[in-house]
Amino acid sequence: MRHVTRSRAATTLAAVLVLTLGACKDEGPSVSAPTAPASVPSASTSSAPEASTSSTSPAGPTSSSGSSAPSASSSGTPAGTSASAVVAASRTSSLGATSASVRTVVPKKSQDISTRGRLDGSNQEVTVQTSAKGRATVRRVGTASWVKGDDRFWSGVQASPSDRKAALGRWLPLGGEQSDQGITGTSLLTEYWDAVADLPLAQGTVAATTYAGRPALQVSVGSGFMLTVTPDPKHLPLQSRTTEQTYTFSEWDAVPGYSPPPSTQLVPAAAARNLSRSLG
Repeated sequence: MRHVTRSRAATTLAAVLVLTLGACKDEGPSVSAPTAPASVPSASTSSAPEASTSSTSPAGPTSSSGSSAPSASSSGTPAGTSASAVVAASRTSSLGATSASVRTVVPKKSQDISTRGRLDGSNQEVTVQTSAKGRATVRRVGTASWVKGDDRFWSGVQASPSDRKAALGRWLPLGGEQSDQGITGTSLLTEYWDAVADLPLAQGTVAATTYAGRPALQVSVGSGFMLTVTPDPKHLPLQSRTTEQTYTFSEWDAVPGYSPPPSTQLVPAAAARNLSRSLG
């Protein structure tokens, strides 16, 4: 099956995140082809819930929080529910949402990418973290953007020790092409759903489950793919696991808007000029 790459987003993202994404460029999310049916292997991180079995029947809409472990059951599945139908509804409803939090973690590559805000990217924060390049967050409000990075990130753009110290915990305004926001909630969702489309969903199963203590449904395809969704007709995605990575989806149509950082949280002017030159 096709592997989803990060290059499409990386080549249009602000230079600040391209630098951070360098370690994972062209090595982005992929949904593994399933093997014979079995339990879904965990690709968890410390913040990602795990799946286990229970006998809860679906009821009303669930919380979209990813902080509690889901549990699945082979019984209690709604009659006539197919994996293909659940996935189709989930894709349509998620791409039709206004805002959400979307996070993908690839433990073997120490790669963590998340977006939170409006899915079209007009008001959002994107955070990228790798073990080699550090952590950076870009906030976008309208046409303006700011970046905040850790010391490893600023070291990677060859900032001086004094400028790195001045930038820690503060936002640097971005201008021109640097403010272009290539990674959005919609781009992550689209890449995910395009990869899922390659799976043999006709062979998939649907089971009743609980997620964050509330009823949900779980779609499984072999031992390589699991998707937990809300049990209502929208089937909004909550979590997905493959043999390589974990996706967490939350705050559907519930993310508060971001505001520009106040002047007290901006990098001092002298250091800001130097850092902007470092970013190119």
